[in-house]
Amino acid sequence: MNPADIYLVGLASGVVLLPITSFRRLSPLWLKLLLVAAGCLLIIRYLMLGLPDPVAPPMGRWSAPFVRLTGAIGVTLPGIFAMDQLIRHPAMTPQKLLRWCAPLIALDLVTCWRIPLAMLVQGAVGLGLASACAMLGGKIPVPSIRKPLAILGLAYGMWAAANLLIGLATAIPLRWMLLAELNLMLAVWHAFDMSATPQNS
Repeated sequence: MNPADIYLVGLASGVVLLPITSFRRLSPLWLKLLLVAAGCLLIIRYLMLGLPDPVAPPMGRWSAPFVRLTGAIGVTLPGIFAMDQLIRHPAMTPQKLLRWCAPLIALDLVTCWRIPLAMLVQGAVGLGLASACAMLGGKIPVPSIRKPLAILGLAYGMWAAANLLIGLATAIPLRWMLLAELNLMLAVWHAFDMSATPQNS
């Protein structure tokens, strides 16, 4: 890993703390703890990526799937709940939303052992979330909700593109994925921050 990638790994570990701090306003408590745990796993992932060879034996068999799984869950769950916090649909509850997310988590668990398939699945999920942000943003006339949705959708689109390129056996630098995840974490943080403003309360 070159110095630029090491710097980005360290920066990403710090940026993850931003959305984690915004989770304190969430309720119920189990949702707050779930998203904090997802953020902590993401930090562990970045620390593992900073190792000289994170997939070397004896941990290689488990570390590579762990890195892929935590990357998938750590950037999708917070984004989905950020969208929910922005929209605040009365018919949607955290429990119901988590049940909707369960198939995605199960799919990540099944596919994290195979690099091309895992990245293609994550890319498809990213495209789906980007499309959801665009669709919801087009239906909601409130600028303070549309703007963070647009930023979040763009960030998920970039993350999806990076995953799809890797899944299609395209040799892209690690920093592309790190930059996509950095942008996504900042977008998630911004969405949670905007959801706490009076006009979204």
